[in-house]
Amino acid sequence: MIVVMQKLGKVSAEKVVLHKTYGNARKALGIKDVARKGTPRQAATAFLKSIASQLKIPADLGNLKYDKTVKSPLGAHVLFQQYHDKKPITGAWVKVDLDPQNRAYHFTNNTMPAIGSTKNTAKN
Repeated sequence: MIVVMQKLGKVSAEKVVLHKTYGNARKALGIKDVARKGTPRQAATAFLKSIASQLKIPADLGNLKYDKTVKSPLGAHVLFQQYHDKKPITGAWVKVDLDPQNRAYHFTNNTMPAIGSTKNTAKN
C-alpha cells in the first residue's frame, strides 16, 4: 500500500476528506503533527489555528468556543462549538484528537464555513 501524504496547512495527513459542497476539510486521518507544550486545550487551539484556512473558519477561531476536553487512554479529545450571533449552531463542532504528547492525529469538523465576521464571534 502506498500512502501519499496530503498537505493540511502547516502539517500533513495520510487522508483528508473534503465536504462535497463547501470544499472545506471535514476529517483528516494519520496527521503528522509536532508535539505541543501546554494543556490539550492549548495544543488543540494551536493546531486549529494552523489549519483554519483549510477548515474555512476565521484564523483567530473567533466563532469557536471551547466546550470540553475528554481524557482517554489514547490521549485527549478536545471539542469546540461554533457560534453565530453569540448563539451556538446546532451540530457545528470541531473535535481534535491528541496523543499523550499533544500531537494531533485526527480531527472531525462539522462547522459551517464563512461564518465569523467580527460581530459574530463567541467568547473563548
